[in-house]
This record gives sequence, structure tokens and C-alpha cells, in this order.
Amino acid sequence: IYIQGEELGAVLNSRPEPVRMVSRSKTCHDVLECVTAIINSRGRFDAIARQLDKMDATDYKGMRIVVVSDLLPANRTYYKPYIDAVRKRSNVILKIVRVQDGEYLGIGRGRNLALSFVHTPYFLQLDDDFMWNKRATNISRALSILETTDATVMGGSRSGALPFYGTLHYNDRERELIVLNACSYSDIYDGFPTTFQGNTVQVDKTINFFLARTEDVKLSGGWDPYQRYNEHQEFF
Repeated sequence: IYIQGEELGAVLNSRPEPVRMVSRSKTCHDVLECVTAIINSRGRFDAIARQLDKMDATDYKGMRIVVVSDLLPANRTYYKPYIDAVRKRSNVILKIVRVQDGEYLGIGRGRNLALSFVHTPYFLQLDDDFMWNKRATNISRALSILETTDATVMGGSRSGALPFYGTLHYNDRERELIVLNACSYSDIYDGFPTTFQGNTVQVDKTINFFLARTEDVKLSGGWDPYQRYNEHQEFF
């Protein structure tokens, strides 16, 4: 990845193959049947409870969700009402890892643990503090793209997102800097079939809000369990 001429690491995929249309014998069209959301947290059960409440106001109420979080002994009393609220939800699998002061489950290990409970063809990666927008959040579109192409990950955008970076192929020229969200490039066609021309581009790395094929990510090994922080680039 190169940012304004400063090398932060090797380009993840300098010559990516273009995404291709595919035909599948079995297809998924219902998000609630085909997708499981995973959330890894460091004990922020209040944020998790708020996000689940926001999801209830969207078309994805009742989606299967796996929540993995560690919990310090000193925080049990404060977070107990939020933990109870999450645990009462029939669509949520909650796994709490009890740790001691100075310990941390780590993002890589936590996300792999969450992924191990996913048995749907696709999973939706969420951070614990996301707030859903009823009008703008369209998981169905992301699912339709993954169902009809050979892409593995379909990233979204979010309000106030930090910049993310990759190699963009545009008119046979490489642009080594992508800032803001891919959806802001409404006039760019980048290797995607004509069906998805418009606000869909091919990048090296998406933000932490994405839909992905469960089997492909599991076969790749998922996240590095030793990456306690900054796991995102390593994953891609």
C-alpha cells in the first residue's frame, strides 16, 4: 500500500484478476437465511446492545449474530444489564471470555472464534460500535454481488469512515491511492461486470464493514490469532 509516495508495505495485489460473473447451482437470496453477523468486542456490551437495537429497526431484524467479547472482573457489575439484554435475544450466540487485568483476547483470536460458530454461506463483519442506517444499509445488494460473481469480500461504506487504501485500476492506469469510501467513486468502472458498474470498484482492502464467503475465509485461515491489534491489513 502506498500513501502519497510513502511506502507503508507491499501492494497487496498489484495485478488482480478482474471479477467475473458466475452461475451457481445453489443460490442464496434471503439475507436472514444466508448471512450471520459476527461482532468481536473488548467488553463494550453497552455499544453492542445499542447496535442490536438499531438493527431491529432495519429489514435485517432477526439476523443470526455471533458476539465474542472478553470481560474484566471489575466490569461485570456495570455491564450486567447489557449482557442480559444481549443474552435474551434468541438470534444471538454470546461467547464471553473472562480475562484478568492486563489480559486481552485480541481481535484476531476473537474474530476466529466468532467465525467458528458461523454455518451460513456468508458472514457479515461488524465492529461493536456500528450504528445502522435503515435507509442506506443494503446487505441484500452486497449478497447479490457475491452470489453472481467470483468475488470473496464485498465491502461497504460508513459515515465518517477513515480513509482506506489500495490499488485502483482505472482506464488501464494504476492509481495507488484511494481515499474516503469506494462508493464515492460513482463514475468508475474497475474490473466489475457491467451489471455492477457504478459505485462498485475492486480494491485491495475494504473498511471493517464487509460481507464475505464463509468457506473461503475459513479455508484461508481467517485472521492471524497473534494479531491482537491492527489485524485488518494482515487479513487482506
